[in-house]
Amino acid sequence: MREEKLPVIAEWLIPVLTCFIGLHFTIIGICHYDLSMIPGDLGDARFNMYLLEHGYQYITQQVHYFWGAPFFYPFSPSIAYSDNLLGSMPVYAVFRILSFDRETSFQLWFITLCILNFFATFYVLKKLTNHSILASAGAYIFAFSIFLFCQFHHAQTFPRFIMPLVIYWIIRYNENYQMKYIWFILSGIAYQFYCGMYLGIYLLLCSSFIFAILLACNSKVAYQKRFFSKNNLYKIAFGAIIFLLLLMPLAIEYFKVYSVANKRDFKETFLTLPIPSSYFFTSKASLTWNILSNIGIRDNCPWWDQELFVGIIPWMALIASIFYFFKKGFIANNKVLFSIVITLLIWIFLTIRFGDFTLFKWLCKLPGISSMGTVPRFMNMFLLFFAMIPCLFMNSIIKTRRTLWFSILLLLVITDNLSQPSNVNPFNKEDSQNRLNPIVEQLMKANWEGKKAFAYMPKAGNEFEVQIDAMLASQIVHKPCVNGYSSTSPKGFDSFWRLFNEKELYYWLDYNKIDHSTIIEIH
Repeated sequence: MREEKLPVIAEWLIPVLTCFIGLHFTIIGICHYDLSMIPGDLGDARFNMYLLEHGYQYITQQVHYFWGAPFFYPFSPSIAYSDNLLGSMPVYAVFRILSFDRETSFQLWFITLCILNFFATFYVLKKLTNHSILASAGAYIFAFSIFLFCQFHHAQTFPRFIMPLVIYWIIRYNENYQMKYIWFILSGIAYQFYCGMYLGIYLLLCSSFIFAILLACNSKVAYQKRFFSKNNLYKIAFGAIIFLLLLMPLAIEYFKVYSVANKRDFKETFLTLPIPSSYFFTSKASLTWNILSNIGIRDNCPWWDQELFVGIIPWMALIASIFYFFKKGFIANNKVLFSIVITLLIWIFLTIRFGDFTLFKWLCKLPGISSMGTVPRFMNMFLLFFAMIPCLFMNSIIKTRRTLWFSILLLLVITDNLSQPSNVNPFNKEDSQNRLNPIVEQLMKANWEGKKAFAYMPKAGNEFEVQIDAMLASQIVHKPCVNGYSSTSPKGFDSFWRLFNEKELYYWLDYNKIDHSTIIEIH
């Protein structure tokens, strides 16, 4: 097959323009070009902002113990009640070092992650298909899919640019069985854990399936390359030990919290499981598929995490690939596509529910998975597969006039994911900053003699927003606060100020009562 060569300028310009179009219709469209708005709400978005700022203060030695962030005082390690964002924190820190404020650095961090997600996927697909236009189409799906509009409220799901690289290294290892790729794979998965615990679990589980399926498809070659030799298996086992050691700093802190935190009730997790219609339910921000936003989820589940439609192009490619698998010789020539399709279908089936039936209840017995509170976020991993399938399939069946057909695919992908960012509800950056001024002013005037922390106890306000107001103010004045928020907070701490007034606020770990004489109360 003679490859059509694009001009050098087109090789560079096409992915850059494609990325800019994606940014315009998603994250920059939400933030506005003047960066006046912040994606998400005053809850989770600002909580992630807090985590990033805490990491920055740690590396600049403004705080001395990373895991012991000064909220939920006097509990420690409070950071381990949620994702830590350590892996992507250096991106945020660069902007803070360049003198951008906390909120602007968060916006630029968000935009940078979207760019990294795009170009990491572009690099992998360019390597696999040797065509910039085709690679741009797949990268657009992974970085700018309409599915992501239900994730912009969850900034912790966006540091996932290592995912395509890990899958690529798995593919390369199963081609030549060079040990360096095992090191790349394990290091990449470990890094993803540092970017986000859930994302790390998703990548570990799905990449293990792809690795096993590719190994089975190449079993004869693997045997010839001495994959199953004791020496090679010992090397892999040694790599796995190093992988576990890399995760130990995380595991130790999270196990501390796991031992005292309220365990998730599977009934709560069950309600978050996607149902079949979830995969064809989309955000109102979608222009092309807005009609699907009216379908809704006619079931007792949190609908806002169920908008899992990724556009029609990936689904058409998935269905077409399955039909082609019955064509003689197609699987043998497309083992990577086969392994990705099978992995995707298996994991969709494992994480879906049909009425009261689901296989996920058995998965919940595995370590780590039982802590998942929102199962549809698995879609952040599935999205990579939905991005790769159209590209690998088209690369296989299109033999002539490839540039023309791939250009049509790219245009269809962009159209498939057209959106109106104004249909989502970001919050104003300046308003967010102004919320903190009266709290900081009170804290600066307070007499801290003999006091160790403060409790912010307004008489009204959204409970979660109030907690985060206090946490962000705490970062500014560098004083601990009793307030705190995380997705796994004990129920009592969500309404902590009521408990505080009733003198029933307890230290989680040993249940010793807080010494109220050391706490400053502000309102």
